[in-house]
Amino acid sequence: MKRLAGALPAAVLGAIAVGLLLFAALPLGVVVARALGFPGTIHAFGWLGSLAEPERRQALLATLETAAGSTALAVALGVPLALALTRLDVARPALWRALLSLPAAVPPYLWGIAWIDLANPRTGLLNQAAEALGADAPVFGIYGLAGIVWVLGLSFFPLILLPVAAALERMDASLEESARIAGASPARALRQITLPLIAPSIASAAVLVFLLAAAAYGVPYLLGTGGSRRVFVLTTAIVNLVNVGGEKSLADAMALALVLLAVSLAVSALGGLAARGERRRAVVTGKSQRPRLIQLGRGARVTVHGALALTVGIAVVMPVATLVLVSLIESWAAASAPRTGASRATCVLVTNHETPPALARSVWLGVLAASLATVVGAIVGYARRRRPGLATRAIEALANAPYAVPGTVLAMGLLFAWSREVRFIVADRLTIAVDLFAGSAALAVAYVVKYLSFGVRTTASALAQLDPTLEEAARVSGARPARAAIDVVVPLITPALAATWLLVFLPVLSEITMSVLLVGPGTSVIGTVLFELQSYADPPAAAVVATVLVAATLAGQLALRAVRSPRARGAAAALPKA
Repeated sequence: MKRLAGALPAAVLGAIAVGLLLFAALPLGVVVARALGFPGTIHAFGWLGSLAEPERRQALLATLETAAGSTALAVALGVPLALALTRLDVARPALWRALLSLPAAVPPYLWGIAWIDLANPRTGLLNQAAEALGADAPVFGIYGLAGIVWVLGLSFFPLILLPVAAALERMDASLEESARIAGASPARALRQITLPLIAPSIASAAVLVFLLAAAAYGVPYLLGTGGSRRVFVLTTAIVNLVNVGGEKSLADAMALALVLLAVSLAVSALGGLAARGERRRAVVTGKSQRPRLIQLGRGARVTVHGALALTVGIAVVMPVATLVLVSLIESWAAASAPRTGASRATCVLVTNHETPPALARSVWLGVLAASLATVVGAIVGYARRRRPGLATRAIEALANAPYAVPGTVLAMGLLFAWSREVRFIVADRLTIAVDLFAGSAALAVAYVVKYLSFGVRTTASALAQLDPTLEEAARVSGARPARAAIDVVVPLITPALAATWLLVFLPVLSEITMSVLLVGPGTSVIGTVLFELQSYADPPAAAVVATVLVAATLAGQLALRAVRSPRARGAAAALPKA
């Protein structure tokens, strides 16, 4: 029995490793192999031939333009806001930081729907207001590359704001104080001391924003293909080729997927260089005292707070208020016939024949994916700590790799690797048939594989804060390894596990990038239904669904903040002492 108990953890790790090889490594390998020409004649650079056609080159250029533009906008907003919240005498900076972080909590395509309702050239609320004021032509236009950059930049600027603010708070304030004592003005100290020290943090965050913008599908689809001039980026071009079908179209889609993967890997390498630069600069960090805040005069205080309020208004208040308003409108073409919110929401969420099953499917897929990613991620993180070695490092790398891969590429790999039923014969007696595309299995696998990294990293971070002697004391007292882990480790990392569950559930609930490729007949999720409603069926109904998803996401963020609070961590830490 003891031998069996000792072999059980190894068997669990082995099963996880096999699953990652089949559903993470194999799909990505299929993408690379098919794009390079396998099977058959090998053309090492054959995948570049897809860029010979002008449409494919234009998709690549549009991807680079939108990603670079979104990153530039995010940096232009995030860095000044971070400096304002950490270096200026701003009232209630924690509240402003919480409000300014909200755009990153909501999927970008929900903001895209809101901005379509705001700035549609024909029916947008802003253009209707401009027309009422006497404008002869539409003043605002959200479609095209500029609209994609605008929405993605507003969605992702908190990903610049938060890490840069954290870097500013970690800085040794005496460096800036020394410059000020030596006679430097606040502006000169900022230019010569502060910005060079936080430059690696800015670069690292900018790389993340670039990767997310390049891998985005929802916003480029809504704003790139909804106007009079259709604009395709790599993700939308890949999905369009898959929908067209045919051997050549599928081959081109696979080649473009490899192009997107190559772009992501190249930019990720730059991010690695930025991270190393950040570690090298760490020798001059280490917060020894709070920085002396720059005192604002009355006029400057009004200006700064006005800029903060304007940013929150444009990035959060206007889009959310627009979704709520449009969700109350029975007909977008006849805006004078509003219903009550309850009756309109009931009509869309209950009586609509597609929405209820899609919403229910998204919820249970979210619950399933979040639970599996949390449990499996915790096992991998714990094994990596308990048994540091080549095997556990390899499993950890396999678990983390899919999150760095664009969702479109991962979905393409699953589609081509598992599009047919696969049978495994064990010992010439047992046959195991695997058909991922029977029902919603492909969606569940994609979600778990994509977000498993959250479970691994969150658990590893929580375990790093635990004193190993706690578990060792349980072992000395006679507890077996599994009992010690369950009775000592799990209660201590419960807040981290709860946070992991929410971090996976929330994006899965409204996921669209992978879903659009992996849904089949009768397996629609709420994201794909929402796209159908917004694109051609019923935009006000889409606003209802989008409002519900935004509300659910914000509620989830409040719950996430609660489980991450010091009080929750303290309660968990007190459990073993009882």
